[in-house]
Amino acid sequence: MKISNWLKTGLTTTALLITHPIVAPSGADDNSIYVVGALHSLHEEEDSFTYDELREIIERLNPDIMVLEVRPDELAELNDTPGRPEYPAVIWPMLKSGGPAAVAMEPGGEDFARMAGRASAAFKAFAEENPAGFDFLKRYRKALEMALVSYWESPAQSHDGATRDLVEGYKRVQFSFFHESGAENQAEWDGYMANIALEVALANPEKRILVLGSFRNRHVLEDALKNGVPARVVDTAAWLKSIAD
Repeated sequence: MKISNWLKTGLTTTALLITHPIVAPSGADDNSIYVVGALHSLHEEEDSFTYDELREIIERLNPDIMVLEVRPDELAELNDTPGRPEYPAVIWPMLKSGGPAAVAMEPGGEDFARMAGRASAAFKAFAEENPAGFDFLKRYRKALEMALVSYWESPAQSHDGATRDLVEGYKRVQFSFFHESGAENQAEWDGYMANIALEVALANPEKRILVLGSFRNRHVLEDALKNGVPARVVDTAAWLKSIAD
């Protein structure tokens, strides 16, 4: 697998060294990989998994490298991240205070323009051609979020199989409206991020890595890493449950 130049140079364009002590997970191998799913704005509604809990989980994991669901320009400038409020709330302050090395896994530049532009055009066309269907999906998404917040009683549950099944069910309904194009667009975006996460893992075989996705895509990223470096990937749901017991 081709390793990008920024990996070969030791992440020099984005790395920030740890300068404050954090307790590592008990018994964890130094090169373990954890895939954590942030809740985005639902952190503000879910009492069991607030921004503070997310911060504590990251501090407890004490990663050498964080692979983040942001574009390279957002990471380089620690910009606002629409739709992902956990970054200005938790991640950016952590990096500014001397947090671990960080790598952006979302596409940037021409790749972002191409993929985001195609998805945006598809949604716009769908809204114009099928407004009732578009409204249904918005209501379904909101209902799903309300159901998940009601179901979640711990961070472990937002990482479990039930959450995965509910999210995947919504995606199947969504893609049924878009036919093949919606699934293809999403697969390309998720695949891009998964490839970056895997490249980071392969380029850093002795480092502990945290991949920070969301409750919507965490399982996709975890599955890709399990296929590529299975011995290093920790069952994050089980680990979160173990530290809560």
